[in-house]
Amino acid sequence: MKKLFLFFLILFFLCTSFTFSYQSLDAYAYIQLKIMVEEGSEKDSSGFQLIDQRKMILKEGKENFCFLGNFTLYVTPTIIEDKIFLSVELYTLGPQVQKISKELLTSSGELLEFGRVRVKEDRVFRVWISPSLWNVGKRIDWCDFSPKDPDDFYSEVSIHYTFYCMKNSLADFHWLKNKDFLEKVYKKHKKSWMFSYPEKIDYFLSPCYLSGVGWDFRFESALDPVKNSVFVVYNKEKKGLFSPFAMELLYYRYWGYAPKFIVEGLAGERDLAHFYAKKLKKKKNLIPLKKLILSKDYRSYPKDLAFYSASSFVSFLIEKYGQGEFKKFYNEVTDLTLDEVLFSIYKKNICELEAEWHNFLDEYSPSAWKLLEFATTKLSYNEYDQAIVLLKDALEHISEEDILTPLYHLTNAYFMAGRYSDAKESVNKMLEIKPEEPELWNALGNNYFFDGEDSLAKKAFFKALELAPDYGDCYFKLGKISLRQKDFGNAITYFSEAESLAGNLLDLIEVNLCFGEVYDFLCDDSLKNDKYKKALDYSKRFTKNAPESPLSYLKMGESFLGLGDLGSAIDYLNTALFLERRPNLLGEIYLALGKAYQKKGDLSMAKTLYKKVLYTTSNKKDLEEAKKSLKDLD
Repeated sequence: MKKLFLFFLILFFLCTSFTFSYQSLDAYAYIQLKIMVEEGSEKDSSGFQLIDQRKMILKEGKENFCFLGNFTLYVTPTIIEDKIFLSVELYTLGPQVQKISKELLTSSGELLEFGRVRVKEDRVFRVWISPSLWNVGKRIDWCDFSPKDPDDFYSEVSIHYTFYCMKNSLADFHWLKNKDFLEKVYKKHKKSWMFSYPEKIDYFLSPCYLSGVGWDFRFESALDPVKNSVFVVYNKEKKGLFSPFAMELLYYRYWGYAPKFIVEGLAGERDLAHFYAKKLKKKKNLIPLKKLILSKDYRSYPKDLAFYSASSFVSFLIEKYGQGEFKKFYNEVTDLTLDEVLFSIYKKNICELEAEWHNFLDEYSPSAWKLLEFATTKLSYNEYDQAIVLLKDALEHISEEDILTPLYHLTNAYFMAGRYSDAKESVNKMLEIKPEEPELWNALGNNYFFDGEDSLAKKAFFKALELAPDYGDCYFKLGKISLRQKDFGNAITYFSEAESLAGNLLDLIEVNLCFGEVYDFLCDDSLKNDKYKKALDYSKRFTKNAPESPLSYLKMGESFLGLGDLGSAIDYLNTALFLERRPNLLGEIYLALGKAYQKKGDLSMAKTLYKKVLYTTSNKKDLEEAKKSLKDLD
């Protein structure tokens, strides 16, 4: 996929938590709509009970949607003096789609019965709405882009999805990774139930909360099965991609409505759910299933507690009693009939089935390789804390002969998270098994290096070179240590050796950047500029080959900084900042940006950026340099 570098757009997104389209709004410019769903029987109008409810903020003059129960509600509001005019359409899920259309003029806070829709057998939903004028006292984190407007969003097609995202957003950079992840999840469910869904799911990845969308903030996502659409927020801080909503949509489209507890549980990942549910049970944090039956109650509990309980219990039902029985159960169940339908299908009540599920969890032992699979996915999305939990458990369940694989990934996770002491401990465990492995000594040296323990780092690098004399990264790090110590002669020797052994573009970039730094200290402008120009040339090639990598933009920025092109340096470093989450690299980016603004003469911004190093990096040398720079600027 061709990437276009539109820096002004990236600057628009950068460092904002994606808060867009802040407008100067009058009081009551927004309308809060409360939607309530009661379930009952067509034969007993007095037996209705509230089973679900949601609130959403409506954008005036724009169609807003919200899905709950078995229907999507589309609402376009207009404020007329002290009244609210609503144009409302309701569409249910198939197979027999029901539609209700109304235009209503209401007062703020008025409660209206909008209509009734059939659910299953004689079960009926009674839908209530209550709009109220909402006094805006703060800015709303919304953006007003149109996902179907090609000027705002562009589309890419995969086997089962049509993806929509903004050019140069994080979702654009991560297009291939996201596509592969979602297709993999889809294929698992397709294989389990032999689905042959003919339509592609419209999947919208937005860097911000689009107005008009009925967001479910538990998962930073929204679902509209009627229009075959899923919306997710996708930026550095929020990854709605991991929500179960795409698979929920699949089950809604195939089988129709089921309570949130059931359909969300069905859409979860079986092995991961059992893993986390077992942990919750050990900590006595499992929620009694009776408290999760009604959709409104299910939504009210902390997401992970409710979701993993539902996913694990539903998976247990399918594994123990079979897909056929579960399909019958799904086709008949509603929120208020769950107990009754469970007993009719499984001949046991929910408490009895819950006890069986608990016994299953006590005996459950996760597959180490499944945990590794989940952990590597989390690592690819920089979710280090979650990956570490999975990898530590994988170590408990894997054979001694295979233990190096999870230890390797655990070391990587600790390193990327900036937990160098833990990473060193993992490397030392691997060295007990393979003491003559040069890569492990180099890994140990790198952790000492980033933890600021130069003497121990040198010992580890020299040990690696004893075992593998052509290990270029060891020479490079020894050169970096010499450069730190202002030992320029040894630095040049080590960097020259590293350059001769460089195995890829990044190695060549790094060594030429360090050469440039050496010759800058030695006041040799000719050699300094020559080395920075080489670094820039290699960085351009690297960026072309890896346009989604924050490292490519970081190295472009550092090269321009060395050459004194401060505008270009700041542009590329900001792009790296937009893409990066790893603590040690964030520190490096903020430090380089601080230097750029300091050279530019913007000392206030330089101080701000140096301070950010103190709160984001775990690289002790970057911390020391940032502290020194701040002291010099005071």
